[in-house]
Amino acid sequence: MQHRARLALYEIQPVLRNKIRDWMERVGHEVLFEGPLNDKTARPDADIWIVKWTYALKADLLDVVHPKKGIISLTAGTDHIDKASIKRHGLLLDNCASSPSISVAEHALALAFAAIIKPSDLSSNSNDSLIFRDCANVDADAIVGNMLIHVRNLENAILRAKKYDYARRDISWSNPEITGSKVTFVGNDKRSSELARILSLGFNCELFGINACEELHAFGISETNMSHAVSNSNYIFVFNDTFSQTRHFSVSCEDIYTPEKKFIGSKVGVIGAGRIGSFIAKIAKLGFRCDVVAFDNNTSGALEGIGIKYVNGLSEAISDRDFLFITIPLTTNTQMLIDKKILSEVISHDQVIVNVSRDEVIDSRTILTLLDQGRVLKYASDVLPEENRLVTGLEPSEHAKILLEHPGVIVVPHEGEASAGTILRAVRESLGKVERMLGDINM
Repeated sequence: MQHRARLALYEIQPVLRNKIRDWMERVGHEVLFEGPLNDKTARPDADIWIVKWTYALKADLLDVVHPKKGIISLTAGTDHIDKASIKRHGLLLDNCASSPSISVAEHALALAFAAIIKPSDLSSNSNDSLIFRDCANVDADAIVGNMLIHVRNLENAILRAKKYDYARRDISWSNPEITGSKVTFVGNDKRSSELARILSLGFNCELFGINACEELHAFGISETNMSHAVSNSNYIFVFNDTFSQTRHFSVSCEDIYTPEKKFIGSKVGVIGAGRIGSFIAKIAKLGFRCDVVAFDNNTSGALEGIGIKYVNGLSEAISDRDFLFITIPLTTNTQMLIDKKILSEVISHDQVIVNVSRDEVIDSRTILTLLDQGRVLKYASDVLPEENRLVTGLEPSEHAKILLEHPGVIVVPHEGEASAGTILRAVRESLGKVERMLGDINM
């Protein structure tokens, strides 16, 4: 059999790697190698390397050994790859940018909620569905924070970060992504309409109702029954005790959160309005009625149609914002973009800063100072400080240790993309990228 392409799969978690291998072989490609990437395992006889998280794609490796055709990275960005070496050897480079974007955006919002809420114990009755009771007394923004990420898993991730545990998980967040999911409301409590509005407008969910009120019907909710709800909904919200004795309702989550700072109607700044930043901005604007501004040097103006203002300066995107989301890629231009001068001059009140970019784009030493001064309420980050040191087994610096242990800091080990939805999208997208790379189409 003549194989269409010879592939090597590097640094990919088992579940995703197995799915990619199966699909690639199904369409006629040959997988030569699966495993870690280093000078001993690098395969120059492969047409294409498909890689996930690795810091090995630097000049000291690529100038010695590289694939024949190109490299596909299963990541939102490619700032961990030496572009000069890629160009030097005439290689093609592409990445599956759209696959993790929804997951990372929802993860960023969850980090923001985790910074302002006090979680109580939470459990779920299955991996596919979370059922909440007595939600009428809980703020809608807190409930959605709960949906975005399983609180226990978030807490576990924080603990692993403190232990410098950098082992990547296939699926870290047990919840399905909320965007585009199916949600059922049980009961006719009018206060549930606020949550329905958030889910419908912000997350583009398909909504169903059991004994739903007119306010819920206004969001296009279709009436359904319990059997359909249990078998077809990702989330079920119970606003009364009508079904409290039903065996499916095994979870009681009264007073899930005690909010200290509101997200609904707050002022939000988004630095980097690419795929991830745009998702965050849309959800905040449409779902939570936030006043959103965005800063991006390469803006297309796409968000202006929903009332989001683009600002010309970095200071304007940070100043007077309750929440700041950082989603820019790491480049020579963005290295320490948010520096001591900007932070010290612009931040004046208890701001929550969420970083799903890289640690190097912001001066985290100044963040610690502002936390101690009360000018920053919380700093929540999906990226470990000096994570390139940790992934290679080196000891973290004293600054990194202080940052990870600070009570005002939430850090999880770069796992925003680790959802079931990301895996499925990455398989489909990587197939398309291989086909494009083989044909040199629009690369």
